[in-house]
Amino acid sequence: MSELGSESSGQSELTVDELTVRFGAHTAVDGVSLTVSAGSVLGLAGESGSGKSTIARAIVGMAPISSGSIRYDGAQLRTPDRRIQLVFQDPAAALDPRRSIGSSIAEGLRAKRTARRARVRELLELVHIDPARANLMPRAFSGGQLQRVCIARALAAEPAFLIADEITSALDVSVQGAVLNVLREIQRETGIGILFISHNLAVLRYLADSMAVLRAGKLVEQGETENLLGAPEHEYTKQLIDAVPGQE
Repeated sequence: MSELGSESSGQSELTVDELTVRFGAHTAVDGVSLTVSAGSVLGLAGESGSGKSTIARAIVGMAPISSGSIRYDGAQLRTPDRRIQLVFQDPAAALDPRRSIGSSIAEGLRAKRTARRARVRELLELVHIDPARANLMPRAFSGGQLQRVCIARALAAEPAFLIADEITSALDVSVQGAVLNVLREIQRETGIGILFISHNLAVLRYLADSMAVLRAGKLVEQGETENLLGAPEHEYTKQLIDAVPGQE
């Protein structure tokens, strides 16, 4: 699978620099700076409405940037870039119900038509979906399987960075682990950089090398995951940890 992550070799970085996003009088994101490095997973935590998804959408050109910048290896991105792919929360809504999953994945491929079928098979195998099911419609798959199909579709563009926006929050707990394991395998095999957005600190502890905590559009704390969760400095981070079931 050497082609996957081929653009993420070396020390590529995706940088969010003093990003501010406003919708009318409402400031959804206020001066946030983050860096995702190739080969690492940065977790972005915060309550619903904290601005996490707005950051994701701004990175891929789906939300207006009021000030600040998005940079890839130091160069400012002014238009959406295929090297950065976003996986959405709701896989059923993200896939065309009238197209087979294989067709949806092939849409993002740069390979010639004759090579597309083999590439779709490779991508499905990578996310642990039987390639023999490539001609089936989305309705034939469970939510967890569809989310893995969406990951495969994002990887078809051979991105250097993947943004996963609450991709397990709509799934049953019993299938969340399968999606997370696939994502971790992909990250380790390809060296892709991942910005993983979640309100679930247990998920972030499992997947993320480092974390950033967002509150009301502002970054309040960031650091290595174990250090941040083990000895949080900001009161808001402590509140998030205390709200996790099973915490003392």
